[in-house]
Amino acid sequence: MKKIYSFIFSIIFLLVQFQAISQFTDCYAPENWTIDISNTGPNTLTPGVVFDDAGETMTLTADGDFQGLSQNQPAGFDFDCSYEDGLVMACISIPADGTVTFDWNYNMQLFFEDPANEPFGYCLNGDNFVSLITPGLFDTQNGSASIEVAAGDQLCLVQASYFSEEFQAVTTVSNFSAPNLSSAPVFVSTSSHPLIGAWVDGHVTLTDGTNTYEYDVTEFDNIIADVAFGNYDYTFSQAGGCYPDVTGTLTVDCNTIIPQSGNVLLSIIDQGTAITSAPVFVSTSSHPLIGAWVDGHVTLTDGMNTYEYDVTEFDNIIEDVAFGTYDYTFSQAGGCYPDVTGTVVVDCDAIIPQSGNVFLSIIDQGTAITSAPVFVSTSSHPLIGAWVDGHVTLTDGMNTYEYDVTEFDNIIADVAFGTYDYTFSQAGGCYPDVTGTLTVDCDAIIEQSGNVFLSIIDQGVPSQTTAPVFVLTSSHPLIGAWVDGHVTLTNGINTYEYDVTEFDNIIADVVMGTYNYTFTRSVGCFESITGTLVVDCNAIIPESGNVLLNILDQGTPITSAPVFVLTSNHPLIGSWVDGHVSLTDGMNTYEYDVTEFDNIIADVAFGTYDYTFTQAGGCYPDVTGTLTVDCDAIIEESGNVLLNIIDQGVPSQTTAPVFVSTSSHPLIGAWVDGHVTLTDGFNTYEYDVTEFDNIIADVAMGTYNYTFSQAGGCYPDVTGTLVVDCNAIIPQSGNVLLSIIDQGTAITSAPVFVSTSSHPLIGAWVDGHVTLTDGVNTYEYDVTEFDNIIADVAFGTYDYTFSQAGGCYPDVTGTVTVDCESIIPQSGNIFLSIIDQGTAITSAPVFVSTSSHPLIGAWVDGHVTLTDGMNT
Repeated sequence: MKKIYSFIFSIIFLLVQFQAISQFTDCYAPENWTIDISNTGPNTLTPGVVFDDAGETMTLTADGDFQGLSQNQPAGFDFDCSYEDGLVMACISIPADGTVTFDWNYNMQLFFEDPANEPFGYCLNGDNFVSLITPGLFDTQNGSASIEVAAGDQLCLVQASYFSEEFQAVTTVSNFSAPNLSSAPVFVSTSSHPLIGAWVDGHVTLTDGTNTYEYDVTEFDNIIADVAFGNYDYTFSQAGGCYPDVTGTLTVDCNTIIPQSGNVLLSIIDQGTAITSAPVFVSTSSHPLIGAWVDGHVTLTDGMNTYEYDVTEFDNIIEDVAFGTYDYTFSQAGGCYPDVTGTVVVDCDAIIPQSGNVFLSIIDQGTAITSAPVFVSTSSHPLIGAWVDGHVTLTDGMNTYEYDVTEFDNIIADVAFGTYDYTFSQAGGCYPDVTGTLTVDCDAIIEQSGNVFLSIIDQGVPSQTTAPVFVLTSSHPLIGAWVDGHVTLTNGINTYEYDVTEFDNIIADVVMGTYNYTFTRSVGCFESITGTLVVDCNAIIPESGNVLLNILDQGTPITSAPVFVLTSNHPLIGSWVDGHVSLTDGMNTYEYDVTEFDNIIADVAFGTYDYTFTQAGGCYPDVTGTLTVDCDAIIEESGNVLLNIIDQGVPSQTTAPVFVSTSSHPLIGAWVDGHVTLTDGFNTYEYDVTEFDNIIADVAMGTYNYTFSQAGGCYPDVTGTLVVDCNAIIPQSGNVLLSIIDQGTAITSAPVFVSTSSHPLIGAWVDGHVTLTDGVNTYEYDVTEFDNIIADVAFGTYDYTFSQAGGCYPDVTGTVTVDCESIIPQSGNIFLSIIDQGTAITSAPVFVSTSSHPLIGAWVDGHVTLTDGMNT
């Protein structure tokens, strides 16, 4: 039986509070408290925490399920709020620093029960229980409490029970006051937009009709401090007008404060879709001189996008210009004003909020021009069909411009605006003048070129198209008299041939053009004189009406001539013969090697020469004779003197010995014996050459294919071609040299062909296994009728073993040598013939096993009979 105490005790706590609230409202409203009832049971009263409807009192009823603190805790007040049994708690997080005060009224339901068994008090931040009642026999008590708290503290009001019996204690808390919040910081998050994917800076406006907060938020400055509790409309705006505003509502109160941060979260998830273009408003009305709107054409380009627009006072907005930095050009019609250029940036920052446009102000349209270049075109005449040079005169009574125009110089610069009479004159007097009028003003300027166009289409009909050519050859300073000769004039279309003398020297009716001329004297000892002559109106001499062809220099008489050596008409040889020519007249000597394509001896002085023609190689006798070189000997068509060597003689030999040299191989370093084959399709020579027998005698002249073979098959053949002729004969030896430098690389292995098909009893191929070994290399090979070549066996002397499968035949052994001499030339293989495979055995002992019977499980004796029809 428990000891029962009862006494009356009252405790009064001094109460100090700052910015506190009364009763259970705001941050301390019933819904903000956490109620923890450890157990419940079939008791007189239901344990728990109850707030009255007005929010003025809290009632805590002790546990009564007989699972109290006594399960884990001896009697007394020394326990904390972590016990699971016997505690009824109302807990709340303190939002601000200050003092918590309240009145309490405690009542035991069972008279004479000691309140120490069911104490009332509090825990602060889970620390030890602080009792507010006095133990004893006082079943009803009351008092006041004052508790210093800090923001973030966890305060629990506790009705405990040690035994959790029926007739639980009940405590009522009233006049509750605690430090409260009237405002909270608002944390603005704009980083969760799925498209932007990063923090977005902007401006936030919060307003509830009473309070308004304006704040520029960035990633690192995003907390609006001390926002009074209330329900707010918010607006989020990004700078530059590229994004639409984001709006919504936000409640700021105790319930919306996030405990971990102490902030209210304003999450702006969608910042909208940014605009990427803007209209551009073009203003051209602010020119200080013009003072009114100026129409023109605007070009905007940023390298990717180009916008062309004709702007007027009432149509001056270029729609949907993509964001970028643009070069602009403003042009006025008529070409009187220079273009205005500059740059304009089209982006969010450039948009004017009032209009939504980007402003392009073109202030200065420049100074109007008062003159223009005049482009003179004379190329469209239907008869001439090409550019015509001439002289242009422009005059309007005040200004006069004189200009010589050509195809590449045809612009008269800076012609003052006005209406001009023009005259176009061609030099030489062959064409009449062309006249007309030309207006030079803004409207006449061609926009593409900036020029005024003066087109002179008709240059008139020429007064003449031919002229006589007077040929003058009398002014040569040495000759001092007229020189007769022949003149040729040609321009590719017309050709004139004329023999001129002192009294017949005018070539009549030469069509105008540019001619190449040639003047030739008949005696042949003078060089021709060439040059060009222009026959046109300008070239006509007014006094005579002729064009003068003045041939001042009739040339220097020649004293030498090239000698053309011809050796191609020998009746036996029938083709060109190369050789050496010597010319000598006792004073001059010329030595020259002539070939079919190099057969002219240049600048041979006039004279009478003895010549000698020699062919290389000594096969032919020299050809000799005399040659005169003078003017008369020069052949007019070629300008050469001909030396015709008809007979090159009869060759002194038609064969030559061939000396075969094989001693220069860098690896072998000595003479190599072998066999040489020479063939040219007609003649074939076979010869075994050694160091002391290496001359193949009497080889007919020709071009031969040669083959050099070394004995034994260890070296590849050396092949090539050899020319045997007079030129190939070495004068010192009288031989033709066949130098065989490289005899190739010797082989060091060979395939071994294994033959087992010649056994006299079996009479067919025998499969088996061959082992070859020479102590260094070992080769294992299974040979069959169709697989019987052991490849790449290194040179050496091998012991071989041939084994047949099954054990019925004894092994066959022997030796085989693998080297160059053993290789069979026809096959390239070494032949290993295994003739005798031994005598097969014809009987074998039979071992009978009877121990594996599954039922008997041991050896069984018995009688065995074997029969094959012949043997039993």
